[in-house]
Order: sequence, then C-alpha cells, then structure tokens
Amino acid sequence: NERPIIHSEKIFMLEINEIFKGLNEKIDFMKIDIEGGEVDVLTKISDENLLSLRCLSAEFHKSYEEFDLFQNSFVQRMNNLGFKSFTLYHGNGDLRTLNFWK
Repeated sequence: NERPIIHSEKIFMLEINEIFKGLNEKIDFMKIDIEGGEVDVLTKISDENLLSLRCLSAEFHKSYEEFDLFQNSFVQRMNNLGFKSFTLYHGNGDLRTLNFWK
C-alpha cells in the first residue's frame, strides 16, 4: 500500500517442533497465548513433544464455528497421551483457556 513505513524489524521464527530439538529434560509448564495462532501450533506439535510436557495451558478466542470441533479433538488427543484436563470459560464462553497436566 502507499502508507509510509513507521517501523520495521526482522524476526527469527521457529516451527513449534524446532523448540524441542536438543532438549533432554521435560518441560514443566508451557503457556500458549499467541492471538489466534494457537490452533495452528497445537495441530502441528508432535505427540512426542507433547509427551515431554508436564503442564500445558493455551488461551483461545472462539473465532469460528468449527472451533469446538478442534477443542474436542485436541482434548481427546491429550487425554489419549495421559493428560488430565479442564477448560476455563471466560465471559460468554468465546474466550477460554484449555489446561492439561499429568
């Protein structure tokens, strides 16, 4: 577009599974709050890497109708990996935090 650039910077991005490479210990707690990118990250994270977590908390904004299907599927996936879970609904329920531990 024709608007002037006020600020720019280069960033280094990692794919979620890259974060786990080279780690030999379990991760005690992972918090994910990335303003709409949570579904993509949690869909792509491998089961092996999920198993290296002790606790996971992710905040979501229900921004599309099929989100409940993702939520149910991800909770079932985590339960199959041995995690317990609860969902904290905020306000009208469109903002929610999924919590997992084992």
